[in-house]
Amino acid sequence: MELGRRVVIEGTDGTGKSTIADITAEMLRRNGKHVIRLDEPDSAIDEDGTILVPAARELRKLIKDGSIERTPEANVTLFTAARLANWLQATKPALERGDWVVQARDYTSTEAYQGYAEGYGIENVAYVTHQTLGNDYMLPDARVILDFDDNAEEERKRRIQQRGTLETPDTFEMRGGDFQQRVRDGYRLIARRDNIPLISSQQEKEVVA
Repeated sequence: MELGRRVVIEGTDGTGKSTIADITAEMLRRNGKHVIRLDEPDSAIDEDGTILVPAARELRKLIKDGSIERTPEANVTLFTAARLANWLQATKPALERGDWVVQARDYTSTEAYQGYAEGYGIENVAYVTHQTLGNDYMLPDARVILDFDDNAEEERKRRIQQRGTLETPDTFEMRGGDFQQRVRDGYRLIARRDNIPLISSQQEKEVVA
């Protein structure tokens, strides 16, 4: 059987990664593909809404809880644990069946947020990911990065506010403009390093998709 394909939509908070991933998944389904959706570090979800990796969903609750103080090293460990659970229990088996996986975020996010913005070191994130998950995880069939202009911080905040009030403050969305700028700079560095397309998300979603 032909292997499935994995598509990764990356970018800072508020750029519309999940929206674009949903549009992409629906397009593939209309063309007869079975598609698993994943928003790392959450659980992969099958077409019928089945949560495939409950452990990853529980890890996400901890990761996203900004009221719990953690070091960058701890964040890298938590993200990597969630990724490993998803990879072994959902993503890899899906690809081997010939299904497609469309996901918002992969380890590139941890490179940008923890490796660059939090100062852990991009190369350290890559090393931990490679040692834990290997090349197959690190090399999806396609990856793009959604980008905000440097002067678009208010637009980022507006989009995030549209999601409503969270029970706990988000670990990374709540951080100030200087941190968000470092994240954008980190993504751009990674895009140049790996020749990943940068796509402006300050357009209508249909245009971005």
